[in-house]
This record gives sequence, structure tokens and C-alpha cells, in this order.
Amino acid sequence: MRLRHIALLLAAVAVVAGCTTRQEAPPKVATLETGQAGAPSAAAESAKQTSRPRFRLDMTPEEQDRLSHAYDSCLNEHIGFTSPPPGSSSDMAPAPMSAEEQRKYDEVESSGVCLDKKPLPAWEYDVANPEAVDFAQKVVRCLRDKGVRYVEVAPAAPGEDRVSLSLGGEQNDSASISEGMRLIPQCEKELAAGGSR
Repeated sequence: MRLRHIALLLAAVAVVAGCTTRQEAPPKVATLETGQAGAPSAAAESAKQTSRPRFRLDMTPEEQDRLSHAYDSCLNEHIGFTSPPPGSSSDMAPAPMSAEEQRKYDEVESSGVCLDKKPLPAWEYDVANPEAVDFAQKVVRCLRDKGVRYVEVAPAAPGEDRVSLSLGGEQNDSASISEGMRLIPQCEKELAAGGSR
């Protein structure tokens, strides 16, 4: 009988022990220590890059102007322009810059003080896009199919953020330049909508 009580007691302890919840230690995750606690990570740099505004192929000229306004204003503020800076849109073309204004402009632009406001190119032309050159080559084929004689992909120079198109060739053919400028948006839209060349 005593064995029976001990067996019942052990069974009761086992049941009670099974009903209690045991807190488990959180799983351990392996981490890589870099030794550079204050250095920004590649992800942080990428996030900084993507926080910049970006042009899109489907933007109207007015939308492009609004997107560029913050960058242009920053340049104006740091350079001291009293008129719109080069490349800003207005009804009147900006006056040519003096040598001193050009020096200030180059200095401010190279310092990067306004970089976070400078719009990135449309993704289709961004040098960070591995398919940008392919897209530009398709635009060139489209333009040639539409009659533009002198057009080619211009390789991005060091420090440039976009793949460009070159119109007019060595002859500076005005018909190729004007027709190319008129037809580029049409070809871009055709290709972006899934057209292939």
C-alpha cells in the first residue's frame, strides 16, 4: 500500500510538473562584429541614396520642375544667385554665369551640401541599374526606327549618375537633335510600357 501511495504521489508530481509552463531562453542569433561601431553600414548608405527624390519617365515638365526646385533653391542659397541657377526652368533663359559664379557653383555642387535634394535620374537610366545601358540601347534603336540618323548611347563619365544619349553625332546634325529630342519621350514610354526593340 505504501508503494501505491508513493506511485500516486510521483504521478501527481509528474502531472503538476507537466502543467506548469517553463520559460525558455530566447534563441541565440549569430552576429558578426565589425569593430566599427560608429561607421555607417552599406544599408544606411543605400537608405540615404534612396531618400533622394527620383525622376520618372512619365513625369510632366511641371512635375520635373517641382522635383528640381528644392535642389535649385539649395544651390541658390549657397551660391548667392539672384536669378535662377543653370538648368532651372523659367520662361526666360538664365543669363550666362560669370567665372566667379561658375567657380562658386562648381564648389557647392562638388561639396555635396545639396546632394540630398538632387533628384536621381529615372531608374531606367540610373547607372546603379544593371539594365540601364540595355534600356538606352533600346531607345537608340527606337529612335533610329523613327528616322533619327545620328544617335548613340553616351557612356557615363566617372561621377555621373545616369546613362545618357548623344544626338547629332560629330556632324552636330540639327535634324537628328531636334527629332531625337521630340521622339525620346515617345520611345521611352513605348519601352517602359513593355515594348521591345
